[in-house]
Amino acid sequence: MRYFFVEPFDVVMLRGNRLFGESGSFGDAVMPPWPTVFAGAFRSLLWSALAKSDFDRIVGKEGSWGSFKLRWLSLAKDQRDGVVDIFVSIPKDTLVSSEGGGTVTLVPKQIDTDIVRSSSVLPLQCLTVGSVSGKFSSSGFVSMSELLKWLKGHGISDVVEGSELYVLESRLGIGLDSGAMTARSGALYTTQTVRMSPDVGFVVGIEGDEGKIPKSGLLRLGGDGRGARFRDIDSPLREIGENFVPDGARRFKVLALTPLMFKRGWLPDAVHDPDFRLRLGSDFSARLVSVALGRPETITGWDMAKNRPKLAKKCVPPGSIYYFDECEGDVGAFFDWVDSGMKDSDDIGGTESTLIEGFNVAVTGVW
Repeated sequence: MRYFFVEPFDVVMLRGNRLFGESGSFGDAVMPPWPTVFAGAFRSLLWSALAKSDFDRIVGKEGSWGSFKLRWLSLAKDQRDGVVDIFVSIPKDTLVSSEGGGTVTLVPKQIDTDIVRSSSVLPLQCLTVGSVSGKFSSSGFVSMSELLKWLKGHGISDVVEGSELYVLESRLGIGLDSGAMTARSGALYTTQTVRMSPDVGFVVGIEGDEGKIPKSGLLRLGGDGRGARFRDIDSPLREIGENFVPDGARRFKVLALTPLMFKRGWLPDAVHDPDFRLRLGSDFSARLVSVALGRPETITGWDMAKNRPKLAKKCVPPGSIYYFDECEGDVGAFFDWVDSGMKDSDDIGGTESTLIEGFNVAVTGVW
């Protein structure tokens, strides 16, 4: 997989689901952005650079996908010493105090059903250890060093506020008459834009481009095709993966880095009712024992080929966590399942675009 650091020149429009353009409407921004923004930007770059035969093979054509896949997206900061530090959404098992910025970690535990009732169908619930008080939130980002600690089973101590990485600004727009290409009377609207902090941008991981994406260049990114520059970088993820898992580990957690799309809402397609067992053929099995999920996101977009909105889909948001225990078999098969988008082995067709456009990216740790 190749990695690129993408840095906007100015503000970038990362629009959400709200319609805008009519008088008085407001278009909100989404941060972190949907991966489709970057998949579309790099696919468009290839469209302008490749011969048709190469384009059909790499990017695809109507009715079939090519080899191109976006398989990583995160915020990042260029440290100016050849190192790019990544920032991912804070795991949902970590709460940040509004007073002093301390953190509290939720732990999967068995609840006393004589005292507490829950609508959850899973055996364990994510609860605090001991008594805590005050107001908490689960917003913010964590650096690579904090992510590695968390993947190894430790708590997070340092949380980066979004305001340290970017700021939201409002811009005024005027609706246009598409026929006359003139301003429509009274059609003023406001839209949010994102201004990245100095040296802050995005890391994008791409597979299957056959080396056709240049090592550096310019992109049209987000709404209005705002300019951004990109450059090839070394993998910032060398320490993530099966290598750091302790021998004999049999309890794993999966952290969503981009929105997850499943057929049954929050439940991964390969996890089966009623025992919530994950079965990967005869190679591996485990029990889904608990989750720490954020509120579902609704993902949509515009279908350029059919000139109509894409079907809106509910997704599990970044930062959500799935906890597995009773793991038996080849651990490598479990890591491969996570790396391939947490899909059934026979799950093809409509879900293929989910993986190509950068959804269902996750990493595995222990707990």
